Amino acid sequence: MQPSRQGEALQMIGIEAGFDSPQANSQCCDFLRTFAADNKALALLIIAEKRNVAFPQVWRDKSSTQWQWKESEHGIFMQLDALSIGAVDYKAERKVWFIPTGTAKGKPREPVELDIDLFAIMPPLLRTA
Repeated sequence: MQPSRQGEALQMIGIEAGFDSPQANSQCCDFLRTFAADNKALALLIIAEKRNVAFPQVWRDKSSTQWQWKESEHGIFMQLDALSIGAVDYKAERKVWFIPTGTAKGKPREPVELDIDLFAIMPPLLRTA
């Protein structure tokens, strides 16, 4: 999490259990939203290994044009929720990438940006109002 005050350190929060079930994901999202609001966060970067994501398995039931990897492909999801500061107000920016690592403990390859509407591993976490 990137705090809003200049000079403050980035904060890391372990949320591995946040991908165990729909209930755990919902509770994790609520926690992150509250934590981000309390700390006036400008950005959150969620990183999760695909093998640790029991919910939501966003890659399931996708066409080969939407999801280009095999079921056995390992990798890392990286989702960014950030507030960009405009002339008048804040605007939410959201992106998600998949970083393939192969079928064994391979080295990460180049991140591939995915459609946030199809592949978000968390719903929007930052509020603009």
